[in-house]
Parts: sequence; structure tokens; C-alpha cells
Amino acid sequence: MKAAAVSASFSEAEDGHGAYAVLTSKGRAHFKTAQTHHMELVRREFSSRFTAAELEQLATFWRRFDTTAPKPLQTQQKNRE
Repeated sequence: MKAAAVSASFSEAEDGHGAYAVLTSKGRAHFKTAQTHHMELVRREFSSRFTAAELEQLATFWRRFDTTAPKPLQTQQKNRE
């Protein structure tokens, strides 16, 4: 696979230290395929080892990192005290 077939790179104009890439249509399709396989692997090797209750607890922990997610009512009430 050639990198040029899936992305195009651009340099940061201000100081030349940064760069970013834009996926082409072919690159986006490749990414979606890889994403699907990755999620299947995560479910098979990680998520399947936990009960539904344990997964819910993990989700609660992970939500602490999501600053855009609404906070549970209990957390909002504790922060007011």
C-alpha cells in the first residue's frame, strides 16, 4: 500500500514544525475497515471478559474523561454542596 494513495500531507506554514494529513476517499475506506476490525478485536478480547454490570461501571469511569458528556445527577448534586 502506498501512503500517497490514502493520504496527503501538508506542512504547517507558521513555523514548519507541524504537519497534518487529509485522508483521501481510498484512505477513508481503509480507515473504516481497520476501525471495524479493531472494534471487533476490542469486543472479543476485552469487553467479553466483563459482566454487563462491570461494563456499566467501566463506562462510568471512562465518562470522567469525556468533558462533553452530561454528568450524572448525583455528581451535579455533590458539586453544589
